Order: sequence, then structure tokens, then C-alpha cells
Amino acid sequence: MNFDHAFYYLLIFVGGFIDSIAGGGGLITVPTIALIVGPGALAIGTNKIVGAAAAGIALVVYARNGQFNFKQGIYFSLSVFFGSFIGSQIGSSLPNEYFRWLMIGICPLILILVVRKDSLLKRAAVGHSTTPGDAALAAADVKIPKLSKMVLKLLLAGLCCGLYDGILGPGGGTIMLLSLLLFTTMPLLLAIGISKFANLLSATSALGGYALHDQVDWNLGVVLAIFATAGAFIGSKIASKKAAQIVRPTLILVVVLLFIKLVLES
Repeated sequence: MNFDHAFYYLLIFVGGFIDSIAGGGGLITVPTIALIVGPGALAIGTNKIVGAAAAGIALVVYARNGQFNFKQGIYFSLSVFFGSFIGSQIGSSLPNEYFRWLMIGICPLILILVVRKDSLLKRAAVGHSTTPGDAALAAADVKIPKLSKMVLKLLLAGLCCGLYDGILGPGGGTIMLLSLLLFTTMPLLLAIGISKFANLLSATSALGGYALHDQVDWNLGVVLAIFATAGAFIGSKIASKKAAQIVRPTLILVVVLLFIKLVLES
């Protein structure tokens, strides 16, 4: 392990921490890896190891706390995959600038939605737990909605964030979380758990693709994954206990980072 890269390791830890709570850790980890190996496919491919590790450990934490449902996760993930394929076809035939400017316009609206006290984050806790108030966001006794009432909503949510992921991609985990909260009535931490499952499948699949083209630095990726996993473990642990205090500010940070990235690339 090269301790000359201690600052990079810290950034990867922070990326894993943020990703486990609100998604969007790649907005930090990809540029960090690019500083080490150079920008391009190798940095993105290596980041898939980091992303898969962070999503995997966060999923384990949320699942152990009862904040994950496999059947709902499968429906959502398959829809994300299908939407991503469609998005990739759209993105390859139309200029990405159109969609980038669209997201630049949408980001402030997302910030308003998240910041408002009666936002979707607050409504996600209502009526789904025997625990009153903000504590419902992190309750272990959460009532999971019946799958029969959720299928169309899960498919719609997955399709929307899959389209975004296929066309643009940055902050995909955050878009997954926000799509679940916007189109479904599931509690916040259940939505986070399902988004981590979709993230894990997506990152693993993409890792295989980059590996086939020899665009993965396995040694570096494994080392960085250790720090990302540590950050994700701590982040998911804190979110499980103090969701009401930590999820909203983390989401705001990620959306602001996404907005800055989109503007700089425009």
C-alpha cells in the first residue's frame, strides 16, 4: 500500500461514505482515481471495483437492519437495466448536451424538493412505521408495501433512472434513490437499500465489461476498495440510526456536486 497516496485514500473513503447514504460517490471517486491513473476508461473501469465494494457492504448493513426487499429490488434493477439500454441508444444518436442542460435545469428543482420540510424525504416516513416522527426514517419495524401494489411504480422508477444512467450517468445512484422516492411510497431507508442493490448489480456488470477490454487496474482497485468499503460501512451504519439528520444534507451535497460537474462539462 502506497501511503504517499494518503490524501487519495481519504477521498475514496469520503466517496464511499457519501455513496452509502445518498449515492453519487462516483462524483468523488472517479476524479480521484483519474488523478492516479489518468482520465479515461481505465479510471472508470477501476472505479467499478470501488463502487461495487461500497454498494455491497452498504447493502449488507441495510439488509441486516430489515431495510431491503429482494423481490422489489429485482423488479427495480431489471427496469434500470432495460432503461439504461434504451438510454444508451438515445444518447448515441442525440447530442448529450441536450440532456446535460436538461439536468442542469432539473438540479435546482431537486434541491428545492429535498430542502423543503414537506419534501418527499419527509413523506417517505409517514404511515410506514410504528415509530412516530423523524425516527420512522430509520425504524426497524418498517412496513414494506405489498409487491402487487408496487410493481408498476418500481418499473417506472427504474426506467427513469435507467434512461438517465444510459444517457449521462454521473450521480446515477442518487438518481436511483430519488426516483424510488418520487414514484413509490416506500420508506427512505428501504429505498436506499434497494438503490444499493441496483448499484451493486450495475457496477458488477460494468466491471466485467471494462475487464474484457483490459481497462481495470485490479491492484489499485482492490486497495481503494478497502477504503471505500470502510467509508460505506460507517456511512450506512450512521444512516440506519440517524437518517433524519444525515440523509437530507448528504443528498444536498451530492446534487450540488452533480450540478457543478454538469456545468463545468457544458
